[in-house]
Amino acid sequence: MPFVNVKLVKDVFTTEEKQQMAKALINVMIGFERPGASREVVLVLIEELHSVDWHIGGRPRAEPNLLEETLSKSNAIVEISSAIPLRARN
Repeated sequence: MPFVNVKLVKDVFTTEEKQQMAKALINVMIGFERPGASREVVLVLIEELHSVDWHIGGRPRAEPNLLEETLSKSNAIVEISSAIPLRARN
């Protein structure tokens, strides 16, 4: 029985977004299970942590907006680097 534990900054995602996230994670896990596996065997726990508990790069992040900004920059870097042909990266 797969168990997925997700930790999020408190008050960043709505209840509906968290429900969508759980459904998507269940779909991913079912894709890795044996044929005929049931959704009822996948457990998803979403925990929300206060923003003062988060540290990125050794620095505390007191505001969810700062965390979102940092993650957005990280996502942009990943998107840019994935657009670069593999040969150009070597």
